[in-house]
Amino acid sequence: MRILIADQQPKVRFALNVLLQNQKDYLVVGHAANTGELLSHLQQITPDIILLDSNLPGMPIAELIQTIQLRSPKIPTLVMSANPESQQTLLSFGADDYVSKNEAATHLLEILRRFSVSPLLQ
Repeated sequence: MRILIADQQPKVRFALNVLLQNQKDYLVVGHAANTGELLSHLQQITPDIILLDSNLPGMPIAELIQTIQLRSPKIPTLVMSANPESQQTLLSFGADDYVSKNEAATHLLEILRRFSVSPLLQ
């Protein structure tokens, strides 16, 4: 699974990269620190999924999710947030799934495994 990581925090991007590199079926194909970088990457590469920080600098998250859906409708977005109360709001904006940054890394891997067998990626 080809993954694009979009998070404003360099340490989070690094940690996610290390976590995913140690998994046999995942390949990180890009990193973005803001919405401009994310959208630029999407013009050049086609990931299988986007790990998207809910507080990515640039455009508001609702507008960003809609923009991704318009430009790349087959690429699911897995939105990450440290605020679990935002889950329903983020899903209502059109995110394909949600993961709390407060959860263990194994939880993120479980969600990614679900996407790897999802019809969205076929």
